[in-house]
Amino acid sequence: NSSFKKQVQEKVARLQMGLENKLDTPIGNLSGGQRQALTLLMAVMDESKILLLDEPTAALDPKSSALLMQLADKIIHDYDLTAVLVTHQLKEACAYGNRIIQMKEGKIIRDIGRAEKEKLKPEDLFHWFH
Repeated sequence: NSSFKKQVQEKVARLQMGLENKLDTPIGNLSGGQRQALTLLMAVMDESKILLLDEPTAALDPKSSALLMQLADKIIHDYDLTAVLVTHQLKEACAYGNRIIQMKEGKIIRDIGRAEKEKLKPEDLFHWFH
């Protein structure tokens, strides 16, 4: 109905990507970054409290990746969400995570909390993988 469409347009407008006027555009005609942004927003439209981001930037170029992660960070804060980010991008983990967990064969082998993480740089984490 038009009330629901208006609510969707308002939420999409908050993305500040000009997509609120493209709701009738076939998804295949949008850029990869636009599709990822809409997918991210759709994931939280049902008032979820936990957001799982599983390699959200894997298929994106560096510029689109950075924009998507900034958008995810904004949505996480705007909607007061707990987020779990699965990534192989150490810069993303350091920039956006407040806790970093490394797993191997289904087991946690490192768990870095906020205070310890604040002291780390992405290059400090590279030795974890040797």
